[in-house]
Amino acid sequence: MSKLISNKYFLLFVIMIGAKILLSMIENQIEDRSNNRQHARDLIAKSWTGDQTLIAGILTIPIERLVTQRVFDKALNRDIEKKRYGKKKTTSLSQKH
Repeated sequence: MSKLISNKYFLLFVIMIGAKILLSMIENQIEDRSNNRQHARDLIAKSWTGDQTLIAGILTIPIERLVTQRVFDKALNRDIEKKRYGKKKTTSLSQKH
């Protein structure tokens, strides 16, 4: 009877050691793939953009203003004023104080 119990414990011990070895192999595989993934991301980021540093923010403001022009009208034989709205974008760099 005691031999049967010791055989059961030995078999349980062997199964536990086998499971521990398999789990450590799986953990190593996961860690290796995570490292490869991060390395690939770093290489792609470096080849596409390189290191980027944000120095200051850029603000783009659309501006619409009334522009008046003097043009010569041949039909009327005199100068006339033409008014139109001009669209423009202005860019401003924010400054740190």
